Amino acid sequence: MQNTDRKIVLFIDDDEVFHFIVRDFMLSNYPNIEVSYALSTAVAIDQLPQSGESSYPQLIICKLEMATFDKAIFLKRLQDLQSTKGQHTPVVLLTHIGREQLIDIATTFQFVKDVFLKSNIESKMPKIMSKYLYPPCDYSG
Repeated sequence: MQNTDRKIVLFIDDDEVFHFIVRDFMLSNYPNIEVSYALSTAVAIDQLPQSGESSYPQLIICKLEMATFDKAIFLKRLQDLQSTKGQHTPVVLLTHIGREQLIDIATTFQFVKDVFLKSNIESKMPKIMSKYLYPPCDYSG
């Protein structure tokens, strides 16, 4: 029997040390969340499950500034993939630059829900988790 409460997060960053930091943080604070990691966007696209599989992530967190990263190509491929699979997975982008310069991405790709400075990710993670994986319930009626 599959656990329907299990949440999956795909974390994309070319910094392996940061993967360890995120892994330790997630294990300590969110032990019921499965985190898969990719060192590039190409690997990330290949990791996404094929049609009919139930292990599609409920959240994707992706660093923008990577050596082999073309954000427009990746986000377009992700948009096409999500459309084909009927998925609506939110994407949170991490950056080293200011959020204001990235507003065009969020308006072009509506599944991009937030942009955070990578240096603040640990302090922002509770907000990200509650907003996208555990949203408040509406008990009104």
